[in-house]
Amino acid sequence: MAIYKRPNSKYYWTKFYFEGQFIQQSTKCTAKKAAENFESALKTQLNFGRIGIDDLKNTKAKPFTFTDALSYFLDNIEVKESTLRRYKVASKALIEYFGKTPVVSISNVEVEKYRAWRKKQTKKAPTKVRARNPKARLSTIIAPATVNRELTLLSGLFKSLVRSGKVNENPVQGVTLLREENTQTRVVSDHDFRAYLMAASQPLRDVALLMFDTGMRPSEIFNLKKDDVDFAARRIRVVAGKTDAARRRLTMSDNAYDILFARYRKADAVLLFPGGKKGERDTPIIKLTNAHRAAIDRAKVRTFRLYDLRHTFATHLTQSGVDLMTVKAILGHSRLEMVQRYSHPTEQHQADAIQRLETFRNQSKLLKKATSFLNDSKGESALELVG
Repeated sequence: MAIYKRPNSKYYWTKFYFEGQFIQQSTKCTAKKAAENFESALKTQLNFGRIGIDDLKNTKAKPFTFTDALSYFLDNIEVKESTLRRYKVASKALIEYFGKTPVVSISNVEVEKYRAWRKKQTKKAPTKVRARNPKARLSTIIAPATVNRELTLLSGLFKSLVRSGKVNENPVQGVTLLREENTQTRVVSDHDFRAYLMAASQPLRDVALLMFDTGMRPSEIFNLKKDDVDFAARRIRVVAGKTDAARRRLTMSDNAYDILFARYRKADAVLLFPGGKKGERDTPIIKLTNAHRAAIDRAKVRTFRLYDLRHTFATHLTQSGVDLMTVKAILGHSRLEMVQRYSHPTEQHQADAIQRLETFRNQSKLLKKATSFLNDSKGESALELVG
């Protein structure tokens, strides 16, 4: 940064070149740090076209706020539509906290404060409740994974700002992510699943059955198109995955065949699970959180996540004797460790395993006794012959 002081002046000045033109101006700041922030804001305004060179004499550069920076970042980043939706969800808490703060003022300490503030917050209440009370919240604490996704977005934003010269460094660098507990999954019992299906509305019921029977992710089901199902071969093509492993072909169960065939016949557009508002049918469902919570309440079963139906499918596969490499391919995972996380045996399954072990050992003991008896008999016969 070209920050300097003129003789007999209490203010710092800035000088730099912009698009081949020399810029020299007083920052009207007596503190060097404030002058550096002013210079960064000035360059940002010029780069984004919010002011022109001719305006500098009469215009004081407005701070380039966090909201401005994040809006520009989300408008210009090239990612999948589903990823962009996740970014926009993650951005809400960041905007709430940083808002009009100039990006040049956001330090490592400020990011640490955000992490501490965010991890103590509770989840927002459902939309219908917030319609009556906008500030309503649940008692459930925000998951560490949610905070980490927000910090990851924040880091991506500042990496972009560093590359474009808007800021000097990424304040997220060095901030430790929260420890994520991946033990929240559970195997949904047959009783609970039947009660849940009876209470579930459409399209949640069809989505839940497909997850239970194929192990597909919710987003994979939401994005299914007519061309992705082959009823003659009884195959489902998953094309919306992030990795090569996620893009795969699955075999339809009887339930999956019936559900998809019925939706195929009724579909008036290419999507089998269209979402959208005001009659739009060309956008997929984004989420079914409210419908899922309502079904849990009506069924009066122990709370589980919709994603736990995929975990249940994986667990049933492993318990039925399917090898882990095959389970990995069906689930669309790129690493075997992910399959091991999903396929935790139930207590009953472990008890059955111990029972099989005891049976095996008891049979071995009988075999040893029989062998010992035969050896003793042979020894006696030999002695008789010698005698």
